[in-house]
Amino acid sequence: GIHRLRAMEKDRALLYPIVAVNDNKTKHLFDNYYGTGQSTWDGILRATNVLVAGKTVVVAGYGDCGRGIALRAARDRLVQALGLYPSVAGLEAQVLLGHVLNQPRAYLMAHPEAALSDASQAQFEALLTRRECGEPIAYLTGQREFYGLSFLVTPDVLIPRPETELLVELALEHIPQDTPIRILDLGTGSGAIALSIAKQRPQAQ
Repeated sequence: GIHRLRAMEKDRALLYPIVAVNDNKTKHLFDNYYGTGQSTWDGILRATNVLVAGKTVVVAGYGDCGRGIALRAARDRLVQALGLYPSVAGLEAQVLLGHVLNQPRAYLMAHPEAALSDASQAQFEALLTRRECGEPIAYLTGQREFYGLSFLVTPDVLIPRPETELLVELALEHIPQDTPIRILDLGTGSGAIALSIAKQRPQAQ
């Protein structure tokens, strides 16, 4: 495959230039800390500050897909499918991959070179496809943070929205901290408002 790529490059049959392949011409680019082309690509991006989103990039290789490459590819797909800003799409991609791996976003950012297993790649791809069709992140992961708490959510309830936290703030202003009081939350849905108030006012019922 490498020889064919080089022959096509020589014949100017490639639509895109070759960044690096594992041959004697660019082998030194692979002899790095991680020993993979994935980290080579990371290094090129960081060293040249290239913005990939919105541009056509072809990554051809062998072996497992690194998390860094998987996240960038997912971000670009969400930008194109949903019209999101790259920063928002990147955040959503991190949330989905973190959900698949059961790891925080900070871990993903610190280990972009780590390979994804076949099972993780398949699960990530399935979630990404559903997100491209417009399904909310909270329904894909089954949870949403609200007022410092993590809530389980399903399509059976409305997703707690950040602006609804203002209702909790306003309610807390009128509820004494150390006084027993009864509170009624009509149409509670996920219970985000009631539970958030109960967390802040443990004497309330």
